[in-house]
Amino acid sequence: MILNDSTRERFDREVAKYPPEHRQSAVMACLAIVQQEQGHVSREAEDMIAAYLRCALRRSERYEDSDVRSYLRTQQQLRRLPLRALEALGRR
Repeated sequence: MILNDSTRERFDREVAKYPPEHRQSAVMACLAIVQQEQGHVSREAEDMIAAYLRCALRRSERYEDSDVRSYLRTQQQLRRLPLRALEALGRR
């Protein structure tokens, strides 16, 4: 992904909201900008944002598709449990 001028300007406005030593705090705003412009955030875009913000991208913290599917499946299963069962789980 190439960072075009309008995107760079939007990133600059977000980064300017933070002290220079905390520029990485704009990461969520930058991710949102990319998602608005492209409809999704690719790994290439994540790498570009990390380079722009001069921060490390910890790949081990990324969710893999199977992790997301597992989480969603668990949430669906919890929604199907009767209230008594959910209350019992909370008491553990």
